[in-house]
Amino acid sequence: VAMISLMMAVELGYSDEELFNIGLGALLHDVGKLLVPKNILQKSGPLTDIEMSYMRQHCELGMSSLEGFNLPKEYTNIILQHHERLDGSGYPKGLKGDEICRNAKIVMIADAVDAITSYRPYKQLQNMDFAIKELRNDGQKYSQEFVDLLDKILK
Repeated sequence: VAMISLMMAVELGYSDEELFNIGLGALLHDVGKLLVPKNILQKSGPLTDIEMSYMRQHCELGMSSLEGFNLPKEYTNIILQHHERLDGSGYPKGLKGDEICRNAKIVMIADAVDAITSYRPYKQLQNMDFAIKELRNDGQKYSQEFVDLLDKILK
């Protein structure tokens, strides 16, 4: 996720400091999963509603676990917002459009692509072309500008 995010940020002309910020934020984006019970993270079938509720807490758990480090919002916004969606259907706060920071919009795409193309015990592995197509089909949820950018980079 960090590498895909950084590739996109380089293409967007990010400065060294901005690259560091998005890189570290993307690297830490799922740190809250360390506080989700292992049996939920490793479950091979669909999650129950209660298990999904625990899983959806990982963004806020990540934020709270890092509070004492006084990290800049450039990192913490990514951790908190990477599961938000442009149409407001994401979590944890149901943010929409410009309420979501630019870096989180990039990381959400990288995270979604990683989820689609990585092995999961409960779903079939897909290739990158399939992942890009899925993100385009969900055009109301993901920045199509950034999806197009990733597609360009990969070609």
